[in-house]
Amino acid sequence: MKIHIFIIIITFLILNLHAHEANRPMKLGANLWIGYSPLYYAEAKGWLRKNNIKFVETISLGESLKYYKLGALDMLCTTNYDFSKISKNFGSMILLDKSYGGDMILSNESIKQLKKAQKIDVFLEKESVNTLLLEDFVKKYKFNISKLTLINTPPNLSALLKMKKTPTMVVTYDPYNFSLERRGYKVIASTKEKDFVIIDAMYASQKTVQQFAKEIARVNFLVAKALKVLASNPHEYFQAINPEFHYKDYDEFQQALKNIKWLYEDKL
Repeated sequence: MKIHIFIIIITFLILNLHAHEANRPMKLGANLWIGYSPLYYAEAKGWLRKNNIKFVETISLGESLKYYKLGALDMLCTTNYDFSKISKNFGSMILLDKSYGGDMILSNESIKQLKKAQKIDVFLEKESVNTLLLEDFVKKYKFNISKLTLINTPPNLSALLKMKKTPTMVVTYDPYNFSLERRGYKVIASTKEKDFVIIDAMYASQKTVQQFAKEIARVNFLVAKALKVLASNPHEYFQAINPEFHYKDYDEFQQALKNIKWLYEDKL
């Protein structure tokens, strides 16, 4: 009798666990990047929560990938280069934008001065597309790579760098470049003149597609809805996202928008 009761209890707990798993929100992760701002807008407006989607803000591309690999995210926003590190297969990909100057290298010296330097400190997030951007820059301008000291730094911290007296480079992306530019750093290279293409998208596994097909469809719709607001009322959009993005003013936000090309234009 006791064994039967025990089996019934265990069965009940397992069924409850599966029911909870089936009803839980889909976890969607994104770091700060102008191309992911439609999701920040949707979160600010409460649209994601109303559609069974839990928004998880990460501090970097690397942290998003880490959370995804650990199973803490069902869907993540990242670049084509970064996602290819962890998976060649995915069940769903929703395109967001193409970087058009939004990924960049800043420095306190010109390229000509840097080439003469004996040592250059380079701040970047190693586990991200930052590395590819740097490699392309080094190849294009024929830098001696042995002169570069790579310092692994998340973008939110590299954005706080004060103007240094020694040769320094920072590989980063919008919106973190603006705080560096205010301190005197200048953009010396960016994806505006890049040969390789950086595409940002939302990725999910086939398992997630099967479990959260409805939520993924809603995310697709909500991104398009947010971008329609951006097109019709950019000031309102700016006010909704800026508590997270910290642009100095509306003009800086408009400048940021020029750093990408939306891949949603047919839906606007």
